[in-house]
Amino acid sequence: MKLRVTHTTHYSYETDAIDSVNEVRMRPVGDVRQICDSFQLYIDPWVAYSEYRDFYQNAVNVFEVSHEHRELSIRAISEVRTFKIDPLPEGPVGLSWKRLPEEAAYDDYYEFLVNSASIDVSPEVWRVAIDVSETRDDLWDCVLGVMEWVYQELKYDKDATTVFTPMVQAFALRRGVCQDYAHIMIGLLRAIHIPARYVSGYFWAPESEHNEAAGASHAWVETFVPGFGWVGLDPTHNRLVDERYVKVGIGRDYNDVRPIQGTYRGSPNRTMDVVVHVERKLELDSVEIST
Repeated sequence: MKLRVTHTTHYSYETDAIDSVNEVRMRPVGDVRQICDSFQLYIDPWVAYSEYRDFYQNAVNVFEVSHEHRELSIRAISEVRTFKIDPLPEGPVGLSWKRLPEEAAYDDYYEFLVNSASIDVSPEVWRVAIDVSETRDDLWDCVLGVMEWVYQELKYDKDATTVFTPMVQAFALRRGVCQDYAHIMIGLLRAIHIPARYVSGYFWAPESEHNEAAGASHAWVETFVPGFGWVGLDPTHNRLVDERYVKVGIGRDYNDVRPIQGTYRGSPNRTMDVVVHVERKLELDSVEIST
């Protein structure tokens, strides 16, 4: 599947802003599930930018607008080819989640097992994790059970939380957006020592103009399953990640993969508008014509 993603962020400042330094994490990754054919970043007012890879190998574009400005626009346009890759677990994987620490690769994912900036496993979170998992010995069955619990227990409410809401608060509210769904699922999995990481990206959802992921970036979860590696799951929609998803970055939680983060000097009063558009591009088979 070929997808085109346009992600536009516009800032308006109450007074002149100066020395604006920003990091942008919007370039899709390249792996066995997707190929990023092109990525273009447009900045207004225009300045040059550089790129580096962070600790998790996410692409980060960095730029600075040193002169005075009242508005700043950042637009990223990506074209990505995604693939449906098998195998994925279709049933029990034959490993108890209680025995996962015995796996050799388990120690490599320590940072995805402990608390992070937005994810703190409280006693309440731990109790729910135990309740969900105690009747599910198989690792994969347990992971699916956790995802289903999050999907069933949470109500999608874009007004209930912000990007700064910690997981324990969203957990208590039982409300939030895709970021909160992902944080809560990660917290539940970490509570029972299953490595889980946060994934940022986009979701193509043509079947419903009211889909929760439409018009915004999306978030989901990857969990480590021996024999399969990192497997993507979307608790907002209670499904496995497939070719409709465009992966941009991974981290311990949202703070590691914010689409834009930065600082500036000037009035703290500003407005921010974000528009995300994901469309499927028609793929035509090439035909050789002889004349």
